Amino acid sequence: MRLVTRVIFVPIISAVSYEILRFCSRYSNLKIMKIIAMPGLGLQHLTTKEPDDDMIIVALRSVNEANILNLVQR
Repeated sequence: MRLVTRVIFVPIISAVSYEILRFCSRYSNLKIMKIIAMPGLGLQHLTTKEPDDDMIIVALRSVNEANILNLVQR
């Protein structure tokens, strides 16, 4: 039961969080919006990092392969 409720609420929480961040970015010049967005942006800063050169090379090769496959399928 606990797993089911978590699975049900994840999309709802994600949607609400997205809308809050979108609203905050629209009115980013207001100090209160910066304060509201700060925890989410802080968490994003903690959980993400810049890709290193090897990651970028792999990503570019993947995109190129996907584009080639897309062209072949047409």
